[in-house]
Amino acid sequence: MKNLSFVKVVLVSAIMAYGLIGTSQDQDKTSTRDQELKKIKELGIGIHKIKYDAKGAIESFLVVGQAEVSTVLGPVKAQLMARKAAEQSAKASLVQFMKETVTVVETSDNQTVLTTEGNGSSLLQKGKSIDKQSSKFKSVSSEVLSGLTLIHYDLDADKKSMTAIYGWKPKFSEIGRELREKMNNDKTAGSGEDGLAAAPVSQDQAGLKSKKVTSDIANDFL
Repeated sequence: MKNLSFVKVVLVSAIMAYGLIGTSQDQDKTSTRDQELKKIKELGIGIHKIKYDAKGAIESFLVVGQAEVSTVLGPVKAQLMARKAAEQSAKASLVQFMKETVTVVETSDNQTVLTTEGNGSSLLQKGKSIDKQSSKFKSVSSEVLSGLTLIHYDLDADKKSMTAIYGWKPKFSEIGRELREKMNNDKTAGSGEDGLAAAPVSQDQAGLKSKKVTSDIANDFL
């Protein structure tokens, strides 16, 4: 019986130690992620963390948008409007990036991929480069925009600023295109022009408060 009790104690101790190690590792990962996001926020508006596959095609990147927060209409409305403005800031930055830096390549198997200048030379040799003024390029740009996914936002009440960080992957654009087509088919009237009209606005709140939210998929882009 003594031996059995000893084994139980050892097992319980081992399980507890494993749990503590796992918790410590999770905390380290979260801390590293938060530090990376802080650096990207400080870098400001633009495209960051571009990753490429073995052929030089873009695998993923981050887009930062920022906006000032005006509390004239109350804290709730202020947050909604600032997030919308930060989103528009990010999209404008991405459009500029697409125009100036990105090359669209159509491969022999009709796959459309994105590369940047100096990367993906093998793809350019094997595929057809699409001119940036063509309707095809504009269509691809639209699909890229629809594939942006919000992975982090940071409301700084002291500085009255909003930072929104979006992630992009090729598969997100495919999903975005499918959702857009479905929404166009199911569209109904009365939603409001800016999507904010139906949002409740409380003037009784205690004022603007700082807030940070990070998606579970943020590490995929860092």
